[in-house]
Amino acid sequence: GKPLVDAFLEAQGLELVLRCLRERVHAGGTTLVWLDLRGHERAAQHLLEAGAFKVLFPLWMQTNVPKLATFDAKRKKSQQREWKRKVEQTVIHIFYSWSRFLSMEEDGRARFVVKFRDCEFEKCDRLVELL
Repeated sequence: GKPLVDAFLEAQGLELVLRCLRERVHAGGTTLVWLDLRGHERAAQHLLEAGAFKVLFPLWMQTNVPKLATFDAKRKKSQQREWKRKVEQTVIHIFYSWSRFLSMEEDGRARFVVKFRDCEFEKCDRLVELL
């Protein structure tokens, strides 16, 4: 609920998750779901201000995915595939929140859209791949 999200933001929870993701530890991928705060406009804005672009777009492009702690050597490849799919889905949910809640009056949404135009639209190509 809203009080829990507010407490998470006040306690710098988003910043901690982003730090785990930057360091590419397993905890980073596990905590990534905490950034999926659909329905919370303040959280979407706060995430942007915390510098999430630099962390989430490489995850989107599959270039900086946190390591998976494998438990079953026989299923390692399938676990890794599932892990990447889970990370991908969570990033998509975060992008959805940004597209919905970032204000047109501020430069947040413009910055978000421009990121898809970078590098000859490679991020748009990635989006089409997933469709």
